[in-house]
Amino acid sequence: MQNKELQELAQIFYCKGADLFIVGGCTRNELLGIKLSDLDLASQLQNKEIKRLLIETDYEFEIKNNKLGTSTISKGDFKCEHTTFRQEQYKRGGYHLPTKIKFTKDIKKDVKRRDFTCNSIYYNIRTEEYLDYVNGIKDVKNKVMKTVLKPKEVFSRDGLRIIRMVRQAAELGFEIDGKTFKAAQKKINQLDDLSRSRTFKEFEVAIKSDYRYNTADAHLKAIEYICKLDGMQKIFNSLEKYNKNKVNDFCDELKYYKIAKQSNRMEGLIVDLAIFVKKHFEEDKTLLSIAQELTNKQNCYISDDKRESILKTIKAYEGVGKLKTDPQARKFIIKYKKTMSHLEQLFTNENNAFDFLFKNYKYMKDNKIPFSKSDLKIDGHIIQDTVKLKDKKQIGVLLEKCFMYSIKAKGNNTKAKLVEFIKKEGK
Repeated sequence: MQNKELQELAQIFYCKGADLFIVGGCTRNELLGIKLSDLDLASQLQNKEIKRLLIETDYEFEIKNNKLGTSTISKGDFKCEHTTFRQEQYKRGGYHLPTKIKFTKDIKKDVKRRDFTCNSIYYNIRTEEYLDYVNGIKDVKNKVMKTVLKPKEVFSRDGLRIIRMVRQAAELGFEIDGKTFKAAQKKINQLDDLSRSRTFKEFEVAIKSDYRYNTADAHLKAIEYICKLDGMQKIFNSLEKYNKNKVNDFCDELKYYKIAKQSNRMEGLIVDLAIFVKKHFEEDKTLLSIAQELTNKQNCYISDDKRESILKTIKAYEGVGKLKTDPQARKFIIKYKKTMSHLEQLFTNENNAFDFLFKNYKYMKDNKIPFSKSDLKIDGHIIQDTVKLKDKKQIGVLLEKCFMYSIKAKGNNTKAKLVEFIKKEGK
């Protein structure tokens, strides 16, 4: 974990009588043999003291949050975040941010404000020694997530720690300590005290947890934990009206979420969830109507763009079975052209209807059949000159007919063929 800049900073801090520590995910990941990324440092020095220390050095210092005692220190390609040792007090409930901060010189008091033992190991840069007051090194070696203090107290301070625990356990391939898990389950309502945007953003990271450290099936473990914690209802509020125990079985019926890539992981999850709700609770509803309720702004904090993408995917999923002819399939592809890559990734080898759709999609790409009127080899001006039309509406009608003609077969989208077609249609 050592480098030139860290050693320099450690000596500068030590001249002020303070040791400088690497802490958090950095020390944990070093023990796990995971390559370091973000560098988090901590010491007893406050921002104003560090600023004075570094003023005549090559290091740049910038205060990030003075109330929390956070700052960034950089020099060339080197960059780290520093936090002053502190104690925290929280509002009753699961609110994310502390209401009162008190800086301290006592590292043991700083330990007590942290969440999990694996994230509470301090590495003294000057002495090259670990300081571990909570058996964090042992828990890292055993791959166990355990709270620093009593779990009830840790989750009462900050409800977001429940979702963060799930994400980190999944990312790292850790198991969650039994007492910690039970306390999280009892405190799951703390998520109600958080803004839905904050909770949902953490959830979005959790369902992509297999990508952080390339941990196989980490995204499946994350959903399993969230279901067992009664957490799905907190992410998608419309699930609250259904039987809790049955909703918690959702993780056993995953299909598309399992195979979805990072870019369309949420689509896969919502498709699975809509199918699950229809099967167990809402037989008479369409998947689209269920998905609309799941992703409604009142029930779920999801971006408008993502919601639109998900609903298009589900609408296409429900509509593909009605396609019987090549022209129907190609019109369908044009309608959902922005969604086709998601459909291909989720539903390849799904059934004959999708096989038929993707065969036409491949045919269109291979034979350069147009996907929009802008791909045509003619335009409104050519139509106007060919049939001597001036009415823009009539020209638009002919252009649409040309487009439909061009998708019927390969070779139709040439200027010569389209002009010939226009002459016949324009008579």
